[in-house]
Amino acid sequence: MPTQFKKFFRSEDGAITIDWVVITAAIAGMAIGILLVMGSSTEKLASDVSAEMQTRPLGMFDK
Repeated sequence: MPTQFKKFFRSEDGAITIDWVVITAAIAGMAIGILLVMGSSTEKLASDVSAEMQTRPLGMFDK
């Protein structure tokens, strides 16, 4: 039984899995942060473009 514990604690098979979980969580967290920061400015830009398009004539014969 003690040799099984030694073998278990020396094994590094699960370490790579933990690394990938941490990296994936960090990437997901950064993506959410970027979306939150850019979301409000994108919404303002879209409303500005919409307002500008509503004031422009559609064709060359419109007044």
